[in-house]
Order: sequence, then structure tokens, then C-alpha cells
Amino acid sequence: MDSEIKTMYLVDFETMHRRLAHPSKDVMRQARKYLKDFPKIKIPLEHVCPGCAQGKMPNKAFPPTETRASEPFELIHSDLKSFPIDSYHKFWYAIVFYDDYTSHAWTINLKTKDAALHATKHFLAMVET
Repeated sequence: MDSEIKTMYLVDFETMHRRLAHPSKDVMRQARKYLKDFPKIKIPLEHVCPGCAQGKMPNKAFPPTETRASEPFELIHSDLKSFPIDSYHKFWYAIVFYDDYTSHAWTINLKTKDAALHATKHFLAMVET
């Protein structure tokens, strides 16, 4: 009976790495100090997790182009970014509009991601006037 209980709690590094949302090896080494009943696991010297590797891959850059806008607001670039922490006024996102011709940029802070549609409509109305 006692041996059955011991095998029930055998957990390897790979299982814990995935269950704890892919922490680094250093975090896994320190976890035993700070977490009660954290299982003793053997940490491999080399570990390549497909999920971690994919998460670290950069996005492909846009191909270079020689085409430029010939008048203001002919070509607008836009990007929606999230802040790592919320601001004092609880803004989590920012949408940036960049005019290719004049190199002017406008930034609008957003509290929710779905507010980007309203911000875009507001920016287009400002451009038209």
C-alpha cells in the first residue's frame, strides 16, 4: 500500500513545467524553497520545450517597400499594443496611428481592446475634417 502512494506522487520535470505555465529552470529550482509540499524533481541539463521555443520566436518582419504616400493620410499605419501593467487611469492598451507621408503619429489610450474600433472611427472622422 505504501509503495502505491509513493508512485502516485511521482512527477517529472516536464509535467511540472507544463502545469506551472512553462517556468524557467531557475524558477523550478527555487520553487521547493518557497512552496509547501513541492515535489522533489530532477531538473535536466538540457530541456527544449516546443511551447517555450515557439513563444520565443519573433514575428516575421514586413517586406521592405520603396512605395511612399504622395499626400497626407493616403497611407496610415496602425498598431494596437498592450501595456504590461495598467496605468494610473486604468488604461491597458494603446492604439497608434502613423501617417506615412508626414511621419506624424497619434496615440490613443484604451481601457479595453474592443474600444479600438471606436478609436479608429474617431481618428477617421478627425482625418476627414
